[in-house]
Amino acid sequence: MENDYIRVWRFNQQIQWAHTDATGKLSIEGLMALLQEAAWQHAKHIGFGFEALETMNQAWVLIRQAVQIDRYPKWEEVITIETWPRGAAGLIAFREFRILIDEVCIGTATSSWMVIDTNTRRPQKIDAVAAYKVFATEPLTFPEAAKVAIPKNGLPIYSQVLRQSHIDQHNHLNNAEMVRLAMDVFSTGFLKKHPVESFTWNFIAESFEEEEITIMISDDQQTLWGVRSSDEKVIFAAKYNWLK
Repeated sequence: MENDYIRVWRFNQQIQWAHTDATGKLSIEGLMALLQEAAWQHAKHIGFGFEALETMNQAWVLIRQAVQIDRYPKWEEVITIETWPRGAAGLIAFREFRILIDEVCIGTATSSWMVIDTNTRRPQKIDAVAAYKVFATEPLTFPEAAKVAIPKNGLPIYSQVLRQSHIDQHNHLNNAEMVRLAMDVFSTGFLKKHPVESFTWNFIAESFEEEEITIMISDDQQTLWGVRSSDEKVIFAAKYNWLK
């Protein structure tokens, strides 16, 4: 059966208005949502998708992602996202991405995933994920996404109480919505002058509807993190490199 699997999945998508920001190009949160969709589709194809895990009260959660982008697709351009697993280590499974326009690579990404029990919210080890090694025939796009160092001091920018629109089918704050909350720290004018060249995201803890999250930023405007007000738990951290 392994030989019947598509090892490198290709996901084609025209950039819709909803995927773009004020620059008329693909937004960071739009990009994260499309990478996630490509990953879901391939996971389903190889038997590790949402539906298969749901029957076992389990779910994939994205814990880290690193992206390098050379140019941002414009509204109505068509992109192809190629994605494939890169094996597993312990509780962590890795997945790679290439982003193309007209078969020219414009960006690469790597991601780290974990399976949790949807009742206990605790990590689960799935031995079958070791089968991912059969897909690891493509060159690596990145090393494993790094841990983001959180500065000792930061400036609180704003707080957001999570609403139903932030919550996904796992009943927690969706990854792309988390990115949207962080990107709202920056003004339209700033983002027009300072496109993001690369970034690393750490999704550290789940957050749920009606929780309040305070978004913090470092003095150099490169590191952002979200803190849950009720227990001061850091739920995400991100490091951005701006195009000069």
